[in-house]
Amino acid sequence: MKRESTIRFVDGYLEVKMKGEFSLEEYAKVLLSVAEMGDLPKDLKVLGIDEGLILKVTPEDAILLSKFREKTASVFTNVRHATVVKDPKKTALAFLTTSSTTTEHYVSEIFSTKKAAIDWLFS
Repeated sequence: MKRESTIRFVDGYLEVKMKGEFSLEEYAKVLLSVAEMGDLPKDLKVLGIDEGLILKVTPEDAILLSKFREKTASVFTNVRHATVVKDPKKTALAFLTTSSTTTEHYVSEIFSTKKAAIDWLFS
């Protein structure tokens, strides 16, 4: 499966779609690229959409992923991150990688529908 990631700012939030197989390093590059985008609001809303993402990490890598999230979040005042995942195994991994993040200004939730995720982002 071809690896793809798209990042675009739309309707007041940053939409990040990922598809295909990503290693820890490749996934981290996508996260860190968000921190390098200079024209984003400091109160950032992010919608992550799993479109067939195969994340090649172990549960132990969850701590490392959370460190990359913290580094990305550090350039913003607040980050509200909604993730849309439909597969139970992926939901568990998403929970592990987001619950390990300890930055106070980063809040994350996992959803099974895009509508629920967007509703939460703007609640």
